[in-house]
Amino acid sequence: MPRFVRTIPILLAFGVFAFVRTEPASAQAPDPVADPAAPAPNAPADSPLLKEPQTPEELFAATLLMTDLARMDLARKYLDLFAAGKPDGEVLLQLRDKHGTAEFVRLSRIPELRPTSSKLLTELEVAARTRAADPAFVDGLITKLAGDPVDRELAIRDLTNLGQPAVPALVARLAAPKSDEDRDHITYALIRMGRQVVPPVLGTLEAPDEAVRTAAISVLGWLRAGEAVPYLWYPAFGSEQPEGVKIAAAEALARIRYGKPQAVDRISSIEAAGELRKLAAGYFDQTQEAPLDDDGQAAVWTWDAGAGTVAKRLWPPRLAKLWYATRFSRESLALSPTMPEVQEQFLAALLGLEVESVGIDQPLPESPGSPMYLAMTAGEAMLVGVLKESLAARQTGAALAAVRGLSAVGTRDVLNPKGGLRSPVLSALNYPDDRVQFETAVTILRQEPTLPFTGADRVVDILRRALLDGSEPKAIVIDADQTRSSQVKGFLASSGYDTQVVRSGREGFLLAAEMGAVNFVVVQVNVARWGLSQTIANFRADARTAAIPLVIYGAEEDRSKLRRLVSESAPAVFAAESPSEADFLREVKPFLKSIAVAPLSSAERQTRRTVAAYWLAEIASSGSRVFHLTPAEPALSSVAEDAQLSTNALIGLGGIGTAESQRRLSEVALNGQLPEAMRVNAALQLGQHVQRYGLLLSKSEVEGLQAGWKLVETPRLKAALAAVIGSLQPGSRVLSERLQEFPWRTTVGQ
Repeated sequence: MPRFVRTIPILLAFGVFAFVRTEPASAQAPDPVADPAAPAPNAPADSPLLKEPQTPEELFAATLLMTDLARMDLARKYLDLFAAGKPDGEVLLQLRDKHGTAEFVRLSRIPELRPTSSKLLTELEVAARTRAADPAFVDGLITKLAGDPVDRELAIRDLTNLGQPAVPALVARLAAPKSDEDRDHITYALIRMGRQVVPPVLGTLEAPDEAVRTAAISVLGWLRAGEAVPYLWYPAFGSEQPEGVKIAAAEALARIRYGKPQAVDRISSIEAAGELRKLAAGYFDQTQEAPLDDDGQAAVWTWDAGAGTVAKRLWPPRLAKLWYATRFSRESLALSPTMPEVQEQFLAALLGLEVESVGIDQPLPESPGSPMYLAMTAGEAMLVGVLKESLAARQTGAALAAVRGLSAVGTRDVLNPKGGLRSPVLSALNYPDDRVQFETAVTILRQEPTLPFTGADRVVDILRRALLDGSEPKAIVIDADQTRSSQVKGFLASSGYDTQVVRSGREGFLLAAEMGAVNFVVVQVNVARWGLSQTIANFRADARTAAIPLVIYGAEEDRSKLRRLVSESAPAVFAAESPSEADFLREVKPFLKSIAVAPLSSAERQTRRTVAAYWLAEIASSGSRVFHLTPAEPALSSVAEDAQLSTNALIGLGGIGTAESQRRLSEVALNGQLPEAMRVNAALQLGQHVQRYGLLLSKSEVEGLQAGWKLVETPRLKAALAAVIGSLQPGSRVLSERLQEFPWRTTVGQ
């Protein structure tokens, strides 16, 4: 019924009430509507109602009427009065049965009626779920489906009002019917309940019982649910599907797509396989959307074997999309089992789903039966294909898993694929994610390449940056205004970020590229040397900084001007300048939380530093001609006295033939504040360094080394330094003095 037609009986109803006069009891206050000329208390003078509504039903009807008349002031008044009466769930459900759920939803979307209208919708949903969760109530309705036509219609009406929450109970009865007629009645009821049942019925397609799946397919076909088409391809053409299911699915597809079940000859298994591959690819690269609920979570209906019916799962959208990608790629694989690209698509989706489920910052299980175990048994060629597919789809988790698999089973051939094409492993060195870059560098090192290749310098650079990465989360602020940048730095410091401030876009970019694993960069809109657009472009163009989140901040009026630039620079967000820390972080923190890939944890950072130091030491020890360590010298020097990293850092410095490395080894060896073991290691590396590269210390540094050696008292350290002194090739006079000073008599007879 059109909305304007409905207003007529409501007005008439209120008008009739206005002319009914009652004699008030002596103990009661005068009835305000006894005199039609007197306005109702608290009612606007121009109210179209002759009588103010009193009961909850009247107040709700009046609210709907006022929204129809665009009198939001009156609608708000009547809705507030209705809510003030604290209507219970039964009242809300009665109003829902009379006016429909859509009216509650419509009211919740009117800004002038919030938050009261939103709260009422929530209370209605709770009441509906409570009623739907009452087995006795729903069971009673299902039992009435087998009754006389009137009872059946009333039961279907109530089930329709209950909506999706009632479907699991119907499906449970469908799986365990009391008779064939019982199953027919339930199938009919689901069809009559309309398209709202489609999502849970799609979950029913996973039921183990053929009859249940066939009934669900029938419901989807009769409802002509276009969204069900992707889910019907496999039931229609899967070789292991029962014949009854295949026929029902094919007819449902024909009915939905071509309007008649007889058009089954217009669909084919070739089309099915292609559509499933396309669907899987769309969900894998996140371009295919998954249905979301009001909280932004993806609602996925699946079969619950324990309950014997369907259940609704609420998952983060990324997880849900990977679940769909895995499902559809698995069905595509069943239709095209020998196609390598289909095999790669399924394994990539499966690995991506596993990483998303476990957490990208957590190790993946490798036990038999796990996706990672399956990946390692798939072999090098398959994993290279999976990596290529994952990089193209920007699926960080799947790419990371593929690289880890190649680290275990790959060979040097992964760097030089046949056909002259660029290796996906080398491409992964420049993938915009620190985890993937680092794991790729380690994977390459484990293959022990003997010939130079394009990207070898990136391996050392990735290790260098990881070595410099401390345990605290890091941020960079780019702003020439000292007062403003200091304020923002203070905001971030209070949230635990180690923050550095630079004045220009160029400085900020170079610092981020040098530091590695920066959590995010804050850029003021009026940044100079480079301007804002150029600064952002350079960040996004370089593999070292491409994935760093950017927070662009400025005056509130800049927000609309920069909307397009921000959206094209993802991951990025605009934050309005504010003297309030809470206001600034209110925009920044949700953005950082929303980023798909979790930032590196403190534990991950420390592990990476340890692994990086180890591999830099391995490169130094092996004398590799493929990897050149000189660019890593400052990083190794900076951690040479770190208790956890020193051993490998000193070995790394020992493999770099520069005066700076020799000088740093000498400093550590002579530093009396350091542990003896660390100093001994430095002295041993220094002696080997002098032997390999010659004496590179200055005259004053050599004199300092000799003086320090004489002051050392512990035998182990003195012996280690003695080897260094000996490697300096002392002159004849110095050597004579040392020989004559030696207390030779103390050794006789011992």
